[in-house]
Amino acid sequence: MNDSICLYICKRDEEGALLRYNFDPQACVLTKMGTEDVLRYVACLAINKTYLYTSSLDCAGNNLFSAYSIQHDDKLQLINRQAASGFDATYISLNPQTESLVASDFLASTLLFYGFRSDGGIGKFRQLLQFQDKGAIVGPRQDASHPHCTIAAEGGSILLTADLGCDKLRLLNGTGSVCQISEATVPAGSGLRHLAVHPTRNVVYAISEISSDIFVFRFNTCGELKLTQTLSNLHCSGRDGSIGGDIAVSPNGKWLAASNRGENNIVLYEIDGNGAIYYHDTVKTDGWARILRFDATSEYLFAILEEFIDVGAYSFPAERCASTGGIQIFHLDAAQNEFQDTGIRETIPKAYAAAVLDGRK
Repeated sequence: MNDSICLYICKRDEEGALLRYNFDPQACVLTKMGTEDVLRYVACLAINKTYLYTSSLDCAGNNLFSAYSIQHDDKLQLINRQAASGFDATYISLNPQTESLVASDFLASTLLFYGFRSDGGIGKFRQLLQFQDKGAIVGPRQDASHPHCTIAAEGGSILLTADLGCDKLRLLNGTGSVCQISEATVPAGSGLRHLAVHPTRNVVYAISEISSDIFVFRFNTCGELKLTQTLSNLHCSGRDGSIGGDIAVSPNGKWLAASNRGENNIVLYEIDGNGAIYYHDTVKTDGWARILRFDATSEYLFAILEEFIDVGAYSFPAERCASTGGIQIFHLDAAQNEFQDTGIRETIPKAYAAAVLDGRK
């Protein structure tokens, strides 16, 4: 650990590099440090202060999870790899309460659970949770249940899953044998994609891929889940020209950021004392912002840009598909109360997955 910010970026291709960058927030300088590993078709990274975990594919096209220890200089040391069932886990997250890895397998309609070894490596397989719901059959990729993202809340006692295929937010128990406790639905054809939990309130924010909407839900440990607010995240075009990207809440709980891919921007919302959101500003991105991450002080926002990948689900005008993979960094100007583009660019062809480690004391 040091007094800078480390960014781990993965490229999604046959020989995708796991890259390490150093960002100095005082000098506002980004430096490439090197390649840590090579992985095949990485989909997601998950991180805590000590370990980094990746979701990729093995040579047969099945899920492969890798665990790394983070050294004092932020270099990675491979601990182990774990082959798994399924096709391509779109999202992995960590449950601190049960010390487990949770993988959302979009195509298999399942969640996979693995324990951790004492050295931080990926341990024994614990559970497979299969969703049998029929898809909404309204928008693209809604032929069946497709869990796109699962995150922990309440310290891991609760799990929340965004199901793109069924237009549902699922609330699960996070301990013991995991099962669904309750669910909340959103309008058909929305396609829930990613989630972010408020750091101090029982509020979870969701971005939809198909409709590019923001949904705000309240939940509690009794399993109650209620939709309380819905806003369109599109401010410069109609929904046919853009899809939702990522969503992130600042560590201080004051800001919500949500990206549009196609419209190519990040929308900033202020969060009030009850967790409700209000439009604040829109900043332009140089392409498709797939991943958004705040630093620990809520002063910097990192946008990981992906290249347009034609999965056959959407049709966009050619000009909206122009996106080069890489990093774009924004800074909160406290005097203006605005997030401004720092001008920092790093081109990374086929950039796809990322994690941020803030080593500042």
